[in-house]
Amino acid sequence: RLFVGIEKLLMELVKAGADRGEMHQILRNKALEAWDAVRDGKTNPIKDLITSDPEITKFMESTQITTALEDPAYLGDAPARANAMADTIRTAIKS
Repeated sequence: RLFVGIEKLLMELVKAGADRGEMHQILRNKALEAWDAVRDGKTNPIKDLITSDPEITKFMESTQITTALEDPAYLGDAPARANAMADTIRTAIKS
């Protein structure tokens, strides 16, 4: 769930004055680092990685970062992608 919140966090960072491209790269690197940990069976460290990054915390406090990452109402484009995948599967089954 926290990986989905990265998109919202990026938007919030840009609203706070951060450079979109720079933040995208930082967040991408943090997400890849966290994903490696998850694949190794460790707890997802994404929140700690992001809230401890000085380039990010110049623009947002850790509580604001956590709020953006954990927003339960934010799903990004996940519902549309899930519906498209379901349609693809239904079409394949009918064929």
